[in-house]
Amino acid sequence: MKHEQAVADALNRFLSRKAAKFGRNIHSLALDGQDRDAGDYLLTDESEFAIIEFKHTDVDISLKKKKKNKKPRRLRPCESLEANAKMTASHDRCHFIAWTQLLKQYMQPNVYRHDVCNRKFSAMGAN
Repeated sequence: MKHEQAVADALNRFLSRKAAKFGRNIHSLALDGQDRDAGDYLLTDESEFAIIEFKHTDVDISLKKKKKNKKPRRLRPCESLEANAKMTASHDRCHFIAWTQLLKQYMQPNVYRHDVCNRKFSAMGAN
């Protein structure tokens, strides 16, 4: 059983504690599948935002979830960024992915592009 929601809950609690330390508010808004190609949650402090995709483990990042003769949805943002290099810096400041490192028992966040748009995943999508 996959526990992506547990990863989301852990990150939301962590960010809420950190924001409170700095006198900031953070709002976590579940996208409930409304933004299938970008992420699971929108986080905002009312002036900046981040979109976060949650996966149970790093193995789930590279799963081939596609219909016959169609590319995985997660490859679309990668292709768009490759076609428009000017968007890369903006993307990297607001689009993240997070998962659980099971052996070390901690949550691992990273810039979406760094973990999803890498050669290993892109090669899988090219089938």
